[in-house]
Amino acid sequence: FEDQIQTQIVDNQTPFFCSTRRFIYLFFQFYFQGLDIHGRIYINEQGINAQYSGPSKHSFAYVKWLKEDDRFLDILVQTSPAFNEHAFPKLKLRYKPHLY
Repeated sequence: FEDQIQTQIVDNQTPFFCSTRRFIYLFFQFYFQGLDIHGRIYINEQGINAQYSGPSKHSFAYVKWLKEDDRFLDILVQTSPAFNEHAFPKLKLRYKPHLY
C-alpha cells in the first residue's frame, strides 16, 4: 500500500502532489546533511503533522529549515527536553490521507 502512495506522489501532476514531491526532495537533501532526527512526519493537503526527536541543535535546525518555506511560517512548534535516547526508533516520512 505504501508503494501505491509513493507512486501516486511521483506520478500525479496536481499542484499539491508537485509541491509535496518538492518538499520531500528538499527534506531529504536537508536530512542527509547528517542530522540525527528520528520520528514521524505526515503530510497531505491539510498540512503537516510531525513528531520527532533529536539533539536540540538538530531539532532547531529542522524547525528553522521548515519555517523557510512560506507554507509553514506560522507552524506551531512545541518542544520538550528528553534526557534519554530518541523517542522514535527511526524516521518515517509519509503521505497520510487524514491528519488528526
